[in-house]
Parts: sequence; structure tokens; C-alpha cells
Amino acid sequence: MNEILLQIGANDGIQDDPIRDYILKNKVTAHLLEPIPIFYKQLCENYKDHPNVTCHNLAIHVKNGKATMTYVDDPTLPPWTKGLGTFDTTKNGFSGYGNHNLKTNLANDPVYQSINAQKQQIVVNTNTLSTFLEAQNINRIDVYITDTEGFDGIIFNQLDLDVYTPHLIMMETHTLTTHENNLIDEKLRKHNYTITEKDWDTIAVKK
Repeated sequence: MNEILLQIGANDGIQDDPIRDYILKNKVTAHLLEPIPIFYKQLCENYKDHPNVTCHNLAIHVKNGKATMTYVDDPTLPPWTKGLGTFDTTKNGFSGYGNHNLKTNLANDPVYQSINAQKQQIVVNTNTLSTFLEAQNINRIDVYITDTEGFDGIIFNQLDLDVYTPHLIMMETHTLTTHENNLIDEKLRKHNYTITEKDWDTIAVKK
């Protein structure tokens, strides 16, 4: 049976992407979501020769409609800054306590200063997770990946693990609060997942 993969926050599909090689090697049916148009265009280009991949110019949110994201698109900055697009600027590099220097005050860091000088805002299209899954007729998820710069816990809260039972779950959780991480871990264990990594990301596998 062909696997179904869902990646929320796919960016350009290459930069710091943990799942691209898996998608290409296994030819899974992949749904990749990226709300910021310039990165969505790059995502489509980077997967244009792979008919098993469907790209969606969309963010998962708590409501259907539109919401404002903050992001950076400046080739003079380090490549990882492309991945800072967020609904919540208090939790990643925009806050002064994020990215590779998590919990370190970056107020005087020149890269941090440049990030904030170059940041932009854009209104993007949003769906709740259930709305998106229903619209795309997705009734199974085998691999679930999110990298949403502080929104991963909010999205994961919408994933019904009694209905969808991914064998692999991977979420960027290093920017989340202790409380948010505890809720994630509790939900995973309640639904019979083994947490195999808890660092930059939370990675869990179904027992």
C-alpha cells in the first residue's frame, strides 16, 4: 500500500528539509503545505518532476480564512532564515531567543538585527487541519511532519490520533514552551507512541 505523507511548513522543499530524500526514494504520495507564495513557488519548482507530490499554498491554523505571517526573504542572510516564516514571532529567531541560539539573548547579534530589519508581513490562506484533510479526501496519514516555527503544538492538537495513526511523527518543538511540549508528549504516549527523540524536534513512532 502506497504511503501518505503530510508535511506542514515545507518551505522550498530543500532547505533544511528532513523528508525530501524519503519522498524521492520511496515515491510516497505526499501533500506539502507552504503558505508564503515565494517559497511555495520554489517548492513547486523543486518537485515539478514528481507527480506523486502535491503542493498546497496554504497554512494550517485554528480558523479557515486568512491570517498574517511574518517572514524573511533576503539572499544576503544565512539560508536558514528562509525558514522563519511564522504566525508567532515570540517563539523563534524574530524574538531574539530562537533558531540555533535558543535561550541565548541575540539582541546584539548582527544576524538577528538584520533579520528584524528585513522582516516582512503577508496575509496567507488558512484552513483548520480537519478542513484541509476533508477537502483533499485524505483519510490516512502514514508520515506526519511539521515545521511551523512555534505553531506545531497548535496544529498537532488538531490531529485526531484516534482516526489518523501515522507510523512516524516529526515536529519542530524546540521553540515551544515546557507546557506545550508536555501536552504533546502526553498525547503521544496516550496514543501508544514511543518518543525516540526530544531535542530540536520531537520524533515519535507508533508502537
